[in-house]
Amino acid sequence: MKTYIDDIDAPNNRGSFQKYAGELFGILCHLTSGDAKLLVRGVPDSGTSAQSTFCEQDGFLALYLLDKRYNSKSTGNLIKCFRDAINPPKIKDVRNLVQAFEDWKSKVNVINTNYPSEKLGYGTQTAVLVGMLPKELQDYCFTMDLGKGSPESRFELMKDKIVGIATQRVQMCTPQPMDIGSADRGDWEPGFQDEWAENPEGE
Repeated sequence: MKTYIDDIDAPNNRGSFQKYAGELFGILCHLTSGDAKLLVRGVPDSGTSAQSTFCEQDGFLALYLLDKRYNSKSTGNLIKCFRDAINPPKIKDVRNLVQAFEDWKSKVNVINTNYPSEKLGYGTQTAVLVGMLPKELQDYCFTMDLGKGSPESRFELMKDKIVGIATQRVQMCTPQPMDIGSADRGDWEPGFQDEWAENPEGE
């Protein structure tokens, strides 16, 4: 981060740096709340320290401080990330399956991005994915033929098949709207309107 700021802080880039640093500062103030907002708003301006090389309202410095505080790659954070990724909530309703997959995959991506040496293998991801599912979909996975491809391709194939089945079930359970336009438009069958006028009570 410091190297990056040194590179763009040359005299001919000073104006651009101040412009984008100020815009980033405003965005961070808008997106943060609580302690994080206090941290952002507490970023020193250029007049706070004689040794400061940052401009007033420096969004780059604020982003660096946020990353340092909240994206700490400590052992405790690693354990928490693994716990969230390998023990996701059970899916009880297939209508929530796609969203549950996306939420879980984002947690896996956090590990793979921040802790590349501790990546979750596709075999582990497959086991966790199956464990999330309702009993009937788990039984289907155990009988699924995934071929002899790579672990990644088999994982993606299983996920796609599960999503396809869940989507079909949701569509089957979704009630279809009835066509009541004929009654509103007066499109009666021949003779039916006269019969109704003669016998409105259905006697």
